[in-house]
Amino acid sequence: MRKETTSTLFGDDYENLEQGRVLPAVEAEELERTVKADPWNFTARLKLIGFYRKLPSCATARALHLLWMIEHYPERYAWRQRALMAIDKEQYPAEFASARESWLRQVSINPSNPDVLGNAGLFLINGEFDFGKKLLSAACDLDEGDDFWPGELSIFCFVQAQSEQQNMRSQEFEDSLKFGEQFLARYGSEGGRRTCAIRERALIRCAQSALFLDKIELAEHYANEAIQLIQSWDIKPKRGLSVLGLTALRRGELEVAQRVLLNSNNQYTPDLLDLKLANELINHGEVSTVLSYLKCCQDLGLWQDRNLNRWIAALSQNELHVLS
Repeated sequence: MRKETTSTLFGDDYENLEQGRVLPAVEAEELERTVKADPWNFTARLKLIGFYRKLPSCATARALHLLWMIEHYPERYAWRQRALMAIDKEQYPAEFASARESWLRQVSINPSNPDVLGNAGLFLINGEFDFGKKLLSAACDLDEGDDFWPGELSIFCFVQAQSEQQNMRSQEFEDSLKFGEQFLARYGSEGGRRTCAIRERALIRCAQSALFLDKIELAEHYANEAIQLIQSWDIKPKRGLSVLGLTALRRGELEVAQRVLLNSNNQYTPDLLDLKLANELINHGEVSTVLSYLKCCQDLGLWQDRNLNRWIAALSQNELHVLS
């Protein structure tokens, strides 16, 4: 493992992977010759990994470069570009199995290296959620200053919670909240709009997890923090308001929830949290409120969605119970 590579910037690796995605085939052939002559030409390998990702017929060739990477650069920042570096277990089971074996070997060699454990967890988590989660959690514990690992874990647990059976969901929401709070503590609040946007998404994720767990005051705390953060940039608040509408319903404050939904048309383009709030109001018998909201969306042209007219027609006939 070449230690001098650990300081390579995340963005440099990403740039090489992205360049590979748009690489002409003739240049990819030249890069293969380059790698054959100089196996340690890491830039060329990254570009080839990016290039082969869009070619299912080249899965084996791509896997060979990834296996070399796991063996020689398991701590590299490139692995944090999971979408570009992963192997789909269902689509390429043999290649995934080989990579898994290589990662297990690296984990046994480097049991105290958070970058190796975290990279292994990122690579494996979509194919083996529990094992990937365990590795990422260990990376969080080993490096208490790195916000990346808890941030990723919070996202993965949140997504997993929404796909689990009901009796499994609570634990994943608990973990999404726990790791989300770790991320927020480590990430800080200084920075520009990009920093603000990343922090706001984490705050909303924590608020939603807390809401599912019936931690209403905590959900409101994170929603209000998200609203204040967005407003500090002179941006109209968005998802935080919808969360407050949902918490209002939990408190039995139906008029507050109605007002949040109806006023949202004056604030922002609708999103999934608005649909969740609308569905909750339908469940509370407030079909007329949701119908008014959807008609306002239609009049303002906020949703270019063919479902909108269908929803309005169905609700008008009391034939719709869920907006989806």
